[in-house]
Amino acid sequence: MEELIGKLDELIAAVGGGVLPLWLSIVGIFVPILISIIVAVQAYVQYIGNKKLQTYISQKEARIQMHSDFLSIYDAFCAAHSTIYMQDELLIEILATPNLTAQWQTDVRQALSETCRSLNRANLILPKSDATFFAMLKGVFEQYRDLAYEVKDYILTGAVEYHRTQAWGRLSSHYGVPYGDYAALRSNPDAHKDFLKLFANERSKSIQKRKEQLLPCFEYDKFDRFFEPYLKMEQRI
Repeated sequence: MEELIGKLDELIAAVGGGVLPLWLSIVGIFVPILISIIVAVQAYVQYIGNKKLQTYISQKEARIQMHSDFLSIYDAFCAAHSTIYMQDELLIEILATPNLTAQWQTDVRQALSETCRSLNRANLILPKSDATFFAMLKGVFEQYRDLAYEVKDYILTGAVEYHRTQAWGRLSSHYGVPYGDYAALRSNPDAHKDFLKLFANERSKSIQKRKEQLLPCFEYDKFDRFFEPYLKMEQRI
């Protein structure tokens, strides 16, 4: 305590006499340097913290975007699946009925376009190490494309209309249903059932076969499980 009082007395005397002691001069030199070092260290620590935070945010946004991309791909292929997920009897009725055929062809064409874009997107974002995933998607797309092309060919060549005409010609007079009156046809269950039997042909059976071969490709072990690592947000974010 006495030493501190002594130092204060020296400081007062030095200030009064205009002369500073050596120790105070040294302190006056190093204190600003020390403060500068402390400020610099704090600034560096803050910079590192901000950089880590920015990196974390950037990585999180990238993972969220990847999740969104894979969800879009998944939805596109599921939409394609929904266009063919039907019993054979319904498929025959769709092909045998003009307005149903037109709507189904539109749905299949749109689904084909979406799966094509999704396949290209998958090729861009999938890691090269996950080649099996892309091969699966490509295989499903190619089978769906072949089915869509066969449906398109069946319609555009006029073969589907020819088979409708043949069925109507053999059925109309027998049941007394006006030719081409699909509403009257549906109101007569026996006539409707026989009409679908008469319409069924090798081309419609070929489309049915493609559908039956494609449907198992959407089963969990062959399709969904590939998406799980990319769609489970809680494991990746």
